[in-house]
Amino acid sequence: MREYDQWVCWKYYSDKNNGRDRRRKVPLNPRTGRFAKVTDGNTWTSLDQAVESAIENPLHCHGIGFVFTEDDPFVGVDLDDCRNPVTGHLYPWGQEVVDRLGSYAEVSPSETGLKAIVTSDALIPSRRRSNPGLEVYRSSRFFTITGDIAGVHSETSDATDALRWIHQRYFPDPVPSTADEFPESKSMVARDEQVVNKALSARNGSKFRGLWNGEAQANEGNQSEADLSLCRLLAFWCGPCHQQVDRLFRQSGLFRSKWDEKHYSSGATYGMETIRKAILAQGNVFYRWPVHARSQ
Repeated sequence: MREYDQWVCWKYYSDKNNGRDRRRKVPLNPRTGRFAKVTDGNTWTSLDQAVESAIENPLHCHGIGFVFTEDDPFVGVDLDDCRNPVTGHLYPWGQEVVDRLGSYAEVSPSETGLKAIVTSDALIPSRRRSNPGLEVYRSSRFFTITGDIAGVHSETSDATDALRWIHQRYFPDPVPSTADEFPESKSMVARDEQVVNKALSARNGSKFRGLWNGEAQANEGNQSEADLSLCRLLAFWCGPCHQQVDRLFRQSGLFRSKWDEKHYSSGATYGMETIRKAILAQGNVFYRWPVHARSQ
């Protein structure tokens, strides 16, 4: 991780949610002290620069953190409320997860949780649940780094099998991984050309146009982030129809051979995983086309 320029600083930030004060951690650009973005590599720096900034600005910065991306091998596992802050003992469920991961883990700033960092080249979707408080992140997320090592592992190691166990144990819902498992959705009510024209004429049409034409930097991020951004825009207009999103992406300027390469041990291609994440990120937020739009 030291070799990756994916480091930020962070600070506690208080805001109100439903009338209640909520303290959360926000990433900061070590160079400017302004807010950083987990999707914008221009707001990250080297480890040395992040540490230097944190030391020089103790009142403004509460620590350093690492940003996970699709272009690195790291996966973050966040265990909330798994540790007794007085004795340091882990609760049984947390101990089991840490033992199975067998990789670097450290005490979180609250001292009531742990953050484990592992490596894997398998299909590892981001997931979270509240009971127990367990989160798994592959990209577009930053972890605070305290250096307060928990356990005996001081280096990251491959934990593919353990990550699969975590998903089976705590996130049992099936996740499609190949094109054959993505049937046409009934929500596909508009033709391909209608989708593109509608996206181009929308308020964020300039962003769509830049990505559609193959300008990766239109998303102010790297190529993978641009791919995901275009897929999310397509998913909004197409609905949760994997095959239509795939068909349209192949017509865009971002399409390249990597799209059909199998990047995961499950057999899933880079393209299918990108579409899966895009549709998952949309939740239930999709455009409602007029009835019989396909006949227009």
